[in-house]
Amino acid sequence: MEYFLRPATLDDTAAIAEINVIVWKATYPGILPQDYLDRLTVEDKLAHYEQRLRRHPLPLVVEDSVGRIVGYSIFELRSETEEYTAELTALAVLPELQGQGLGKRLLKATAKVLHAERHRNFCTWVLKENILARAFYEHCGGVFAGEKTFEIDELTIPEVCYGLLDMADLLDE
Repeated sequence: MEYFLRPATLDDTAAIAEINVIVWKATYPGILPQDYLDRLTVEDKLAHYEQRLRRHPLPLVVEDSVGRIVGYSIFELRSETEEYTAELTALAVLPELQGQGLGKRLLKATAKVLHAERHRNFCTWVLKENILARAFYEHCGGVFAGEKTFEIDELTIPEVCYGLLDMADLLDE
């Protein structure tokens, strides 16, 4: 099957919300509270992603040759850290398609869009216990850039930041 990257539109909101829920439920058992994961619904995520797409019309989607959206990236032209000017806030590919290079294609496309917007670097936050995501960003040139925590259901969840200081490697490939 062939896969194509394109800018996301508001019509893609439901697919993005669905992928988000599928990926979180597949990725985070044992990392996030199971009760929280069980409560995640596409309906709850719809408004969130619609608002994000209206506010920052920069997300990308991966679509297969029959028009099904199978992944997305969302990024913003700001960052919580001073060193980075943009932030990749989400990158997800359906679990059954992970490991086929779609995530790297999304990351490279994100770098190209950010570069066109005159950004020279960006960062992303990853749950500390998400070893596969951490390995992915390290493989793509991400360097450890900090830690923070957040709360879900009164549980403190640690995150780590990966910075991509030099996007040249992603732009050249």
